[in-house]
Amino acid sequence: MNKSTLENKGFEVFPRAPYDMEKVMLKNGADPHFVLDWEKKKLTFPMRVKERAEEKNWKKTVVSITSLGTVDKPKLFVEIKGEPLSKPGLNWLAQHLTFQFQWESDVLERFYEDMQGNSKLYNVLQEHRGLPLVLDEGIYEGLIKTIIHQQLNLKFAQQLVVSLAHEFGEKLEVDGRDYYFIPTPSQLATVPVEILRTKKFSQRKAEYITGIAQKVSSGELNFDELSSLSNEAFIQQLSKERGIGVWTAECILLYSLARPDLFPAGDLGIRNAVQRLEGLAERQTIEECRLWAKPYERWGSYLSIYLWESLGNNRLKAEEM
Repeated sequence: MNKSTLENKGFEVFPRAPYDMEKVMLKNGADPHFVLDWEKKKLTFPMRVKERAEEKNWKKTVVSITSLGTVDKPKLFVEIKGEPLSKPGLNWLAQHLTFQFQWESDVLERFYEDMQGNSKLYNVLQEHRGLPLVLDEGIYEGLIKTIIHQQLNLKFAQQLVVSLAHEFGEKLEVDGRDYYFIPTPSQLATVPVEILRTKKFSQRKAEYITGIAQKVSSGELNFDELSSLSNEAFIQQLSKERGIGVWTAECILLYSLARPDLFPAGDLGIRNAVQRLEGLAERQTIEECRLWAKPYERWGSYLSIYLWESLGNNRLKAEEM
């Protein structure tokens, strides 16, 4: 990262190769949270800067990432617009983006090397070479979106997320476009379930997301404390909350905390991908799928995202455990 330009709210990034920013753009461009400009190879999205824990100090920004390099010589330019940021705020944002997009991770190199002994898997990896594990904006945002996606098809779930942001969140206008933010915990905590029902949320889903927001806002649910737990302890603790099962907790470990060894075998997409890869007549059970992945358990998260990609980037509905 070229930090000399950071004060000007723009900086260069040289991710660790292989890194395919175009695959990142393609994967995230279908999400209405992101704006994809394929001609300029630019991905733009809103993000809150949470340099301080208190919501009143959070700043609204819009981030644009432009791809300027190749898979083996990746180069990006990151531009930041929105509310004025202090130098510590800019540094926080740069560090957060580095983690969210895994720019400094060497995991892909090691993952590919370890998988060379399995020709079927290795072929899948090479087909999608350079695709990193891209994370959600944060644990809270990831949890709200994941709960909304439970038991729904992708398009309708995305519509609900957009509706939630438009109706109850904040917006920021940049370059003539409005960008919307998922409501903060305190904002969502005060939204009546009855009002969410009028926006096509089910009774239970409305109760689940407002309940999580209330606990986060009050401090009863502390993600910093949960993040320090092992995978098993994290799943056990988070699964005690209404609306959160094993699959949802696993997704948070994977897509919010970047745990490398998460394999959500309860996901139908994963099991369908294994069935297709191995040429099986029937889909494996959850336990059979976990057993199949056992030799690669240290790379479970990366195995998962590549299996999903092998289905043509169509994430199928997961079973809530």
